[in-house]
Amino acid sequence: MKKTASLKIAGAVLASVLSTLAIRADLAINENVSLFGYAAGSITYNKVQQKSTDTTMDIDAAKLGVTLDFSPITATISGYTDAGASKIYLLDAYVSYDFGSKLKLSAGRFVTWLGYESFDLVDNTFSSFGNATISDSLFNNIIPSYQHGVRIEYVNEKAKLGLSAVDSVYNVNDEFYRGDGDVRDGFGVEGNFTYTEEQWTLGMTLAYQYTKAGYQDFGGIDPYIDEPETFTADIWLERKIGEDITIAGEIVLMREKIKGVDAKNTFYAMLMAKQQIDEKIAIAGRFSFGDRKDYGNFWKVTVSPVTYEVTKNLEIRTEMGYTRFDKDLRDHGMPKYEFTAGVQAVLKF
Repeated sequence: MKKTASLKIAGAVLASVLSTLAIRADLAINENVSLFGYAAGSITYNKVQQKSTDTTMDIDAAKLGVTLDFSPITATISGYTDAGASKIYLLDAYVSYDFGSKLKLSAGRFVTWLGYESFDLVDNTFSSFGNATISDSLFNNIIPSYQHGVRIEYVNEKAKLGLSAVDSVYNVNDEFYRGDGDVRDGFGVEGNFTYTEEQWTLGMTLAYQYTKAGYQDFGGIDPYIDEPETFTADIWLERKIGEDITIAGEIVLMREKIKGVDAKNTFYAMLMAKQQIDEKIAIAGRFSFGDRKDYGNFWKVTVSPVTYEVTKNLEIRTEMGYTRFDKDLRDHGMPKYEFTAGVQAVLKF
């Protein structure tokens, strides 16, 4: 969808505000109010087999949020836009209560626990996601984004244990910025465990979604089938070697079960490594693979030749990626390959 001129202006204003805040990172509103956010823009070259080549320059994502801390109650709210958006979205919108015994209860709109790579690109090593391709949306959506509900978390020095009840794990309308807002069409549950021991971090998330017959489920399933259910398991492991090397791996398994129909299984895996050359320069590489029963598979290689930290608030990333689709996916209309290359600037605070 092409963005309107008004959105471009709004996005530019949001990015301008972030720039000012990042330059003045020591600016404090007061002891109860804190701001957070980022803005990222890039120049990207895209080549899709048997399709035209294009070069784009745009705001990739911009997010501005505020946290109100009146302990034991805190509230978080944020606005967000990206290159594919037609408006500025309300993203985070939740209230938390800290019971004071390492136990916290939250309610509202929040991001899923699924996925090693964060929704917020500022927290990732790469500009793109391992499961993201230009031509295909199915694998892009194996990791959901935001949802509505209630979650409880127990956190200590090494571990986090969480459980959430939500309106949907996968929004039936494929809207990344919120849940589907309706429990009449079903519900979702997520459980999360994260453990850190010295230079190791392990993350595991299990998710379940039940959708009533008559509603369209994730993946474009026919809307008149009986009671579709989706089970997702995600496990990732990160290892730091000394001060300069980080390696990580992730496996995601999804099973869609429908009455009277063979279950559809989707598999996704990712391996990545990052080498910090010095305090400002880093290089990184990633390999990812996805396969879906009766649909096909893809593999993707991503290289970040140079990431340069200009200041603690500004980072320049370079990236090249090559994606290959198998014959089954090409029979579903996918190209044989995709190639992307770009430079991205990320401003954060």
